[in-house]
Amino acid sequence: MTNWITKINGSDVQNTTDAHFILNQQAAESAEGVGFSVINYAPYQLRDAADEDVEIRVTTLLSGVQPDDLVIVQWPMWQADARFEKNFIEKIRLIPRVKIAALLWEVMPWLMTDDLSDGMHPEMTKLRDFDLLLVANRKLAEQLRDSGGITSPILAMGLTDFKCQDSLNAKADFKKLVVIDSSYDEEQLSYHGQLPFTAMADGGFGVVPAARSQYEAHTNSLELSKYLSMGLPVVIRSNMAQAELVRVHNLGIVLDDLNAIDAVLADMTMMDHQEKLTAVGSWSEAVRSGYFVKRACLESIRILKLGEVDCLAEI
Repeated sequence: MTNWITKINGSDVQNTTDAHFILNQQAAESAEGVGFSVINYAPYQLRDAADEDVEIRVTTLLSGVQPDDLVIVQWPMWQADARFEKNFIEKIRLIPRVKIAALLWEVMPWLMTDDLSDGMHPEMTKLRDFDLLLVANRKLAEQLRDSGGITSPILAMGLTDFKCQDSLNAKADFKKLVVIDSSYDEEQLSYHGQLPFTAMADGGFGVVPAARSQYEAHTNSLELSKYLSMGLPVVIRSNMAQAELVRVHNLGIVLDDLNAIDAVLADMTMMDHQEKLTAVGSWSEAVRSGYFVKRACLESIRILKLGEVDCLAEI
């Protein structure tokens, strides 16, 4: 039995600047670390291709998958032609006893609207084709169950991995606030997560951007993972999906209103900040090492092959 994970290979620009491609490739790298094999594919230009050509392409990609294998599909697959994804899942289903899990990076219908109640969208129905969904966190899992109409088992990952090679310096000003400008730093991303982290390297707290929609409030903040990867405690709004994780594990400051930050910092001591730094340390190592994807891959085997369901979001 072989365990597989998909991996998209784009252009040099996509692989070094597009966060979706970077996270996809890092996840595949992490899965390889726990024994998974990779199904490599590209963002194909198939809109003018005949159905037969699409089918041949997919059949070739899946030629190594055998009965009783497990396939984790990183979803969406970022193809311009919807026939590719549809054909990909249908072809896997034709192989006897193969289990399919989706490592869900985006819920596409909810990405386009602030209405999280649409469970009948055609893109949402595709998620029902999987035996297991690996999703960002428990809050998103509950939303998919309640209004997305998902009945398949759901595993909440908790955090998004982000592999960073930089390290945090000793901080002279622990009350300093660092803000990542996402519209800027995505242009600076590289495959190994080498961001312009010089500001973060000396910072006190990383400010997690506010959710711009109901959907974003249910997802994992990539900025949070970037801060944690550098060992930096965070400031996060209480309505964000990962606020409780930050609160419970003392990874930073949770606020209803960011305007209250001045008063909180005024009362904070160096010892308070050091406690948060210490708490962040092990989480930083986990995020940097791909722990959360590795765990999800191994739990997929437990759930789909061994029938162990104690780790599911709804338990």
